[in-house]
Amino acid sequence: MNELLSSGLWPRLRKLAKRAHKKAAAVAYVTDDRHVVFEKGDILVTDASDEAIKSGQTSAALLKAAFKRKAQIVSISGLHPKVYVFDNYAVIGSANLSKESERRTEAALLTDQPTVVSAARPLIDTFKKEGKIVDEAFISRISNLPVTIRSPMPGSSKRRVIDDPAPRTWLVGLKPAQEKEEEKAVAEKGLEEAEKYVSQEDSSVSWIRFRGNSRFRREAKEGDVVVCIWTADGKGKPDVVYYHAPILLRKDDDAHDVTWFYVEEYPDADDTTLTWKQFQRLYSQIGFPGKLSQWASREVAPHHSDALHDLWFDQK
Repeated sequence: MNELLSSGLWPRLRKLAKRAHKKAAAVAYVTDDRHVVFEKGDILVTDASDEAIKSGQTSAALLKAAFKRKAQIVSISGLHPKVYVFDNYAVIGSANLSKESERRTEAALLTDQPTVVSAARPLIDTFKKEGKIVDEAFISRISNLPVTIRSPMPGSSKRRVIDDPAPRTWLVGLKPAQEKEEEKAVAEKGLEEAEKYVSQEDSSVSWIRFRGNSRFRREAKEGDVVVCIWTADGKGKPDVVYYHAPILLRKDDDAHDVTWFYVEEYPDADDTTLTWKQFQRLYSQIGFPGKLSQWASREVAPHHSDALHDLWFDQK
C-alpha cells in the first residue's frame, strides 16, 4: 500500500501513532505532541540544539515530557529529515511535529512496502547512533535556555487544503483500432496536448478509444494507471501485457459518443512486457479475484497493483 497524503496527513499520523506498539521518528523540529506521543520504547531523533531550542523550533518542555515517559531521545544539530515508522508503516515527507507545520501545506508518502519500511528503521537507528543522547542533564540545561519564538514565515498561517491524490489502476484488454475520419482531428489534438505531460523526454503517447458503458470509461481519469492486455490481430490469444503506464489526458467526445485516453508510452515499454502466459502466472500468484479475461475492463485493488509492480520483472 502506498498513499500520498496532504490534507489527510495529520489524521493518519495520529491514527497510526495511537495504535502502534513502537514508534520511531527522525524529525527536524518538535513542538507539538497532539498527533504523536513518544513513550517508553519509542525513539525520537530531532534537532534539540541550543539554536533550535532558543528559536522555539524545538520545545524543551515537550522533550522533557517524552523523557519522563522513558522515550529514547537523541539530538542532531541541523537534522532535517521527516521520517516516521509506526510498526509496519513508514511516513516520509515534509512535516515536522509542530503547529507551524500543521498550518502549512505539507505532503508525505505513507507506505507499508517492506523494503521501504525496512530501510527507514535502520536509517533512524543510524541517526540515533550519530547523535547526542538526550539525558536528564541535557534536559535540565535546555530547559533553562531563553526562548525567542521566531515570527512565522509569510503566508504560513494560510494553509491550502489540497485533496489527497488517489490514483487507481485499471486492467484493460485492447486490440488495434483505426480512428474514423471524423475522429481524427480530436485524436490528433489530444495527442498533441498529452505530449506536454510526459514524464520522460523520450516517451511517446498512445491513445485508447472507448465506447460503451464500462466502468473504466465512466470513472478512469488523468493520473490513473493502466495495465494493458494487447491482442494484435483482435482475436486469438493476447500477444503481450504492458507494464503500468499513466493516463496523461482524458478527452470525452460527446458528439461521437467516444472517450479517448492518452497514455504515456515509456521508451522501454516493449522491453518490459510480459507474455500472456507469464501474466497469467503472475495473476494467479498474487491472488487476483475472479477469472482473468483478455478483454478485461476492471479496476485493480491498490494492494494487487503493488504486487503486480513488485513481482512483474521476476516473471521474465
